[in-house]
Amino acid sequence: GGVADGFALRFAAGGGAPTGGTLFGTNNYDQAYFVQVDAIGQVYLFGQSIGNKPVSAGTYSDSPQAGQFVACYAPALDELVWHTRIGDPGNVGSIDISPTAFLVSDCGEIYMSGWGGATNNSSPFIFSSGTNGMPTTDDAFQTGTNDGDFWLGVMNPGGTELSYATFFGGGTSAEHVDGGTSRFDKDGTVYQAMCAGCGGNSDMPTTTGAWSSTNDSFNCNLGLFKFELGELDVGIDVATEGILCDGLDVAFENTSTLGYNYLWTFDDSEISTEYEPTHTFSSPGSYTVILTVTDPAGCLEPVNAEIEVNIQQPPSPVIMPVDPVCEGEEVQLIANGTSEIVWTPHPLIEDINVPVQNITPPVGSTTFSVTDENNCGIGEASITVVVQAVAAEVTPSSTAICLGESVPLIAEGAANATWFPTAGIDNPNATTVLASPTTTTTYTVQLTDNIGCTGETEVTVSVVPGPPGDQVYPSVEICAGFGVQLPGAEGDAWLWSPSGPLNDSGLQFPYASPEATTTFTVDIQNICGIGTDEITVEVRIPEAYASEDGGMCRGEVFEISAEGNDPNSTFTWVPADLVSSPGNATTTVFPNFTQTFTVFVTDSEGCTASDDVTVYVTQPPGISAGPNFEVAWLDTVQLLGQAPGLDVFWTPSENLDCSTCLNPTLTVVEPGWYVLQAVDTTGCPGRDSVFVDLFYPVYVPTSFTPNNDGINDVFRVEGEDIRGYWMKIFNRWGELVFYSDDLAQPWQGNVEEGAYYAPDGVYLYQIRIERESGPVLLEGHVHLLR
Repeated sequence: GGVADGFALRFAAGGGAPTGGTLFGTNNYDQAYFVQVDAIGQVYLFGQSIGNKPVSAGTYSDSPQAGQFVACYAPALDELVWHTRIGDPGNVGSIDISPTAFLVSDCGEIYMSGWGGATNNSSPFIFSSGTNGMPTTDDAFQTGTNDGDFWLGVMNPGGTELSYATFFGGGTSAEHVDGGTSRFDKDGTVYQAMCAGCGGNSDMPTTTGAWSSTNDSFNCNLGLFKFELGELDVGIDVATEGILCDGLDVAFENTSTLGYNYLWTFDDSEISTEYEPTHTFSSPGSYTVILTVTDPAGCLEPVNAEIEVNIQQPPSPVIMPVDPVCEGEEVQLIANGTSEIVWTPHPLIEDINVPVQNITPPVGSTTFSVTDENNCGIGEASITVVVQAVAAEVTPSSTAICLGESVPLIAEGAANATWFPTAGIDNPNATTVLASPTTTTTYTVQLTDNIGCTGETEVTVSVVPGPPGDQVYPSVEICAGFGVQLPGAEGDAWLWSPSGPLNDSGLQFPYASPEATTTFTVDIQNICGIGTDEITVEVRIPEAYASEDGGMCRGEVFEISAEGNDPNSTFTWVPADLVSSPGNATTTVFPNFTQTFTVFVTDSEGCTASDDVTVYVTQPPGISAGPNFEVAWLDTVQLLGQAPGLDVFWTPSENLDCSTCLNPTLTVVEPGWYVLQAVDTTGCPGRDSVFVDLFYPVYVPTSFTPNNDGINDVFRVEGEDIRGYWMKIFNRWGELVFYSDDLAQPWQGNVEEGAYYAPDGVYLYQIRIERESGPVLLEGHVHLLR
């Protein structure tokens, strides 16, 4: 009863009258484009509608008033099984696309195709036609549209879900169909011929190897596409992250859609039919894992997906072999492995992360190791570097012969030998030689081993011309109490006489300490015989004489003197810090306590004797002048002297009422020291002193006139030796206008260090000074008049 309705009729296979039929429509525009029959005979219609036919419960629907419909009828067309609407939910009252293909597969999947856009809006029901707002799924081939593209969609059996939807078209052109061919095959693949690239554009999506990827026409051109909507989507991935190791479980991820049966083959004779299996590869290698997905209903062809799986094992690092080397030679160690290879820490390895190491190993066998690591474990390798050294030795290590004799020398440490110098050697290239030098000679032998390493050593063959002896050495002179080392000729054994003054009579160079002049003889033996030498040691005995002991009062000086038995003697007195001239024979000393002085007298040959003299020091009597005083000018104070049982006197005596009294009275007119003195019964004087400090009076004026006339221009405190001074000036509001702690900086009537001048008026002052009784604060008023 509307503008347009759809209908469907069923006929028997042999023809004749219809066996069933139905109308589809409302009181508005409803146009059926396609009809399909499923495997159980149900009839499906696909078309356009702007009517208000209700959507069946449980079906997928974008909006009850969307512009496209799908309806399913019972096989006899006598019952509407379900009905739904698909399209832009915001485009109410208008259609979106023009259907171009429709299919219901044997498995019940519902496939739809159509196009929309400005080319399709001449009808009053399609003024708003376009693909904007049409639904797409997350896995769509193309999720965006310019409102003039193709739309392809798939619903699952029963229409309960939109399982796939996508756009297809360029970003500029309005693709459409002018009666072109559009069909689905039974596997859900749509074949579409369309007008593409309109306007001379080349924006239609094309595949690699297409007939043409460009539109060479000035306007529309034929576009063809085949889109597999019904193919099984098979995907496979490895869910286990990181390196895959042998013996570990590898989890596989199945990203397939539309499949129901799964067969996994792991390329190691093992299979699985789980959806997402876990498999353990027993050995390392590259495996091709294949997932085959099948549709048990046979609606879709089986599809395979495969992935290469690399199964690894712990790394196997390798250190390149190194031949034995000689001592001191450099060796290059080369380690091969992954980027994680490191050397085991060793004192000779500077950087464990550097695969190539240049080292100089010590003699012997030294082992170096590396480790290499991946997620499968740790691999290790090591190498032992052999460093050879020739330890050359000669037997005997040294020897002596008489002139004209020979000695065998045996070199050990290697098989090949070279001797030099060759003079006196019977065979310079033998390890055992006979040496017959005519003078003392040091021979060097160089030994070479099987790999060319060399070592050398020396041996000295001393040649003795004949037996020793018959030598008289010049006499030596020593001071009494000292000794001297005696000279001895070369030999093998010595025997000195007399032995008493010697530290060891069997030494070549014994130490002699005779008390008197002595002649020593020595019997010397060498390989050629025995002989005797002699030497005389002359002993000098110096003398020293100090003056007699004596006494003195503390604070005085005392004269001491010394002499020796050599008129050219020199003198040294100790302790020197108590001697006025420590290097003189006669001098004075000034100790504070009884002191013994030692004089060292050295004769012209350097021999020294000593003597002592003691100076006894009498301490002064114990007296005290009493404490110090601080008094005001012209005050009197009594001095508190103490000197029990002694006659005393004070100096200076001026202003004292008694200079010989212990406690005189002093009239203080100036500061100064007063000394109390006394003499004890031994005639030694004592003294002590007291300081009397004086504080003079001060004067503070009551007014001043800072008018720069040179008269009374500043305000200051007047007096002598004023101590601990500071001055503050306040105005009548109690504000500080001036401060100084320097007597040389009086107040000039200024404020804030002279920034401006204070007005005339009365000001309060505070002046701090120190007196004999302590700090004093003077306060008062001063009148400022200009």
